[in-house]
Amino acid sequence: MNDRDNPIERVKGLIAQDKVTEARDYLVQICHSDPDDLDLQINAAIIMFNEQWLNADTLEIIDRCLEGKPDSGDLWFMCAHTCFALETGSLDEQRGIDAAIQAIKLNPKNLQSYQTLIYIYLLQQRFWEAYLACRAMAVEAGVDNEVGKSLMSFSLRMTDPEPTPHVGFVLDGEQLRYTIQTVTSSSITSSICHFGGKIHEHGELRYAREFVGQADNILEVGTWSGNHTAYFLRFLVPSRYVGVDKDPIHAEITRKVAFLNKSAGVPCKVDVLNIWPDSACGSIQVRGLDVPRRPLDQIVEGPWNFIRVDVDGAEIDVFEGAEGILLNNSPKLMVCIKERLGNDVIEWLK
Repeated sequence: MNDRDNPIERVKGLIAQDKVTEARDYLVQICHSDPDDLDLQINAAIIMFNEQWLNADTLEIIDRCLEGKPDSGDLWFMCAHTCFALETGSLDEQRGIDAAIQAIKLNPKNLQSYQTLIYIYLLQQRFWEAYLACRAMAVEAGVDNEVGKSLMSFSLRMTDPEPTPHVGFVLDGEQLRYTIQTVTSSSITSSICHFGGKIHEHGELRYAREFVGQADNILEVGTWSGNHTAYFLRFLVPSRYVGVDKDPIHAEITRKVAFLNKSAGVPCKVDVLNIWPDSACGSIQVRGLDVPRRPLDQIVEGPWNFIRVDVDGAEIDVFEGAEGILLNNSPKLMVCIKERLGNDVIEWLK
């Protein structure tokens, strides 16, 4: 049997060739054309979930799977997590809560279902229910589970009459602060990672500190929740920092993080731009808002001593719009790349 006879193998082949859009569109098409093939729907749901193609099409395929296998805790978890990850505002989040509760009933040992349930409660600012879900998770996980303990502490913190708008801790001898004022999945996750002095990028940040040293001018493309921003401002002691992020919520979180972490007595000009860095001009919709697409060469002037890029697969588009910056400044680069795209990025830079 060749790939044409086996649509799932064809999809895997397209993914291996990095033809992601073609693979996704083809998978949705074949699932629409044969809705009664339960094995096809389940395999498709697994691929879309693992590839993080979490959208309305994914939910539709998962729904077909649940019609045939309503007692699958894993499918209910996939449904709940997809509802949580959509972040479009168009989906009833109660559906995600109901799916997570069903997943927990069917498989109480799956801690991921508890985490998804807690995240959705937190997004809805239902902090007491989040805390109770954390306690239930802690019972299943055991008292030494670090994620459970951090979630519980975070949820309790938010039930205070006047919840603290940021979390803070000492890292490598410096006090860092991270905002939790905007309750989104990203700010929740980053706050949990930071609570109690825990941060999952610590090794990467220390490497950046050793690799770069002091940097007068820092450009960060893809700031997310400002994890790196706070560290760079404190330890690399720039006189100028510019952050760029396509997501308006992430850009706003980073602005707050930057304000909280500017070193006392050290003048530093900080700017965070909500722009989609690209090789061409135009605009794109992000969270229902028009975000301008611009080459970095047109929006940020050098010189730059250090540039960090984390754009989830769009590195070459960013670099093609930043040739002037790269050629004229020869900055130190730190690039977060997916393994299958690594060689392409390295060859382009060469």
